[in-house]
Amino acid sequence: MTKIQSSEGVADSLSKLDLTESDDLLIIALDFGTTYSGIAYIFNTLGKPEPTTITNWPAAGGRNDPKIPTLLEYDKSDKTKFVWGKEVNRSSSDKIEGVKLLLDPTQQVPLFVPAQSMKAALQKLGKSPVEVASDYIGAMYKHALQVIEDELPPGYMDMYQKKFVLSVPAVWSDKAKDLTLKASERKCDS
Repeated sequence: MTKIQSSEGVADSLSKLDLTESDDLLIIALDFGTTYSGIAYIFNTLGKPEPTTITNWPAAGGRNDPKIPTLLEYDKSDKTKFVWGKEVNRSSSDKIEGVKLLLDPTQQVPLFVPAQSMKAALQKLGKSPVEVASDYIGAMYKHALQVIEDELPPGYMDMYQKKFVLSVPAVWSDKAKDLTLKASERKCDS
C-alpha cells in the first residue's frame, strides 16, 4: 500500500513522517512543477540514507536529467493513451503544458503559458485538469517505481512500505492543494 502525503515542502514532509527504526520504508518524493518535474527516493534502512534522484527518463536519448518537462500529448484516436515528458515534441500544437496552473484558478498564469489554449485543449479532450495532472503524475510514478526496481535485487521492493510525498507551492490555495492530492491519489494509490 502506498501512502500519499501532500506537503508544502518535501523536507517538511519528511520530517513529519511517523516512523520507527524497525519500519522498512521507501520514500518517493515528486516535485510536480509547472514547467519541469522530478522525482527522488530514499530507503530509510541504508545506514545514513542519501536521496537518489531519478535521472533517466523515457526518450531522453541517453541524457541524464534530474527534471523532465511537465508536458503531455494525447493520442488523437485514443484519449486514454498519451506521451509525456521528453516524449512530447515541444513544437507540437497538441501538447498540454502548464496543467498544474489550472488546478488553482486563483493563480496568475505566466505569459509563456497560454491559459485559454490550455483550457480549450482540455475541453477538446473532454478531460479535467485533475484527470490530466493525474495522468502525468501516474506516468512519473510508474516510471520511478520501475527505475527503482531495476536497481535492486528481485523482490527487494516488495519488502518495503512505500510512502509517496508530493510537493506543492506554499502560496497555493487549499483547493489547489486538495486537487493536486486528488490527482496523485487517482493513479498512485495502489
